[in-house]
Parts: sequence; C-alpha cells; structure tokens
Amino acid sequence: MKLYFLVFILLPFTALAQETSEKELVRHKLDDGITVMAPKSFYQMDEAEVRLRFTMARMPLGVFSSPDRLSEFSITPATARWAERDLEMAMSFYRASIFELYEKVTFFQEEIKEIDGRKYIVFEFEGRISGERTAMRQEPGVAKYIYLQYLVRDYRTYVFNFTAPLRLKDQWQPTVGEMMGSIKVKK
Repeated sequence: MKLYFLVFILLPFTALAQETSEKELVRHKLDDGITVMAPKSFYQMDEAEVRLRFTMARMPLGVFSSPDRLSEFSITPATARWAERDLEMAMSFYRASIFELYEKVTFFQEEIKEIDGRKYIVFEFEGRISGERTAMRQEPGVAKYIYLQYLVRDYRTYVFNFTAPLRLKDQWQPTVGEMMGSIKVKK
C-alpha cells in the first residue's frame, strides 16, 4: 500500500522531469556561421528525409524534428535578396505571404526584434486552413502554431521556422521563444 502511495505521489514529478529534459536545448552549428539551439529530444533530419518530406526551392541548412514528427524547426536560406535597410518593406512582404498561405491568421507577435546585435523580422501566429468539402464528407482543417524569424545579412535572407499543431502551442511556446532568442550568426 505504501509503495502504491509513493508511486502515486512521485509520478507527476517524474513526468515533469521527463518533459523538462525533452525540452532541454542543445547547440547546433550550421553552415554560413549560424548556430541554433534545439530541444535535446529533437533529431536532425538527414538530406534524404528532408527531400522526402518537403518541397523547397533551397535545401535547408538544418531541419530538426520532434520524435513524434509533429513539431519541426528549420533554418533555410531564402531566395529573396533584401538589404538590411529594407527590413520594414521585407516585413510587409512576408506578412502578405502569410495571408496567402493561410485562410485565417491570428498574430501573437509581429515585430522587428534585436537578437545578439542583429535585427530579425518576427512573426508568431496561429494559421488555419479549412478542410476540403467533398460529396461524401468534410475533411478536417489544419490549425498550426508557427513562429517565423527572418534575418537579412549581406543581401541574403535566412528563415528560422518552428511549426507545431496548434494544440501543442502552450507546450512549445516558451521553449520556442528561447530557441529563437539563442540564434547566433557570425558577424
């Protein structure tokens, strides 16, 4: 009886410890002098897996996925070439492209933020796409939690993108803020 009581009392603490260790961040060095932190539990996808799962104009510098493959963090050089002095214009362009991708968007933050001496365009939002209606049924829509950061450096743009199902937003939001704030880029 005492053993059951002890297990019942300690079980929530072991679950909390496991969740904390899964979200512990580790640093990864990528090409182009960029280092990022991602959860220890995330694995870095290899090139073959990235090509299978994504259609991209440019190969990412890194893609990290949660073990259940529901949440992902990627770092990709974009094709757009902006000057650092044009961040406001770039921000308007990227904001408009978000509305092209999603039917309904709710922003949690949209700003230009300084991190480690560099200015980033930041969008944190909920994006929804309605499901398709067929003659037989209505397919469910998709609701995502997305945190995007754009860095313009030497006329190159880098996109830092975290995506998860909206139902996991509260679980990931603090960690994602820490991840995005930990980005380091060589000067």
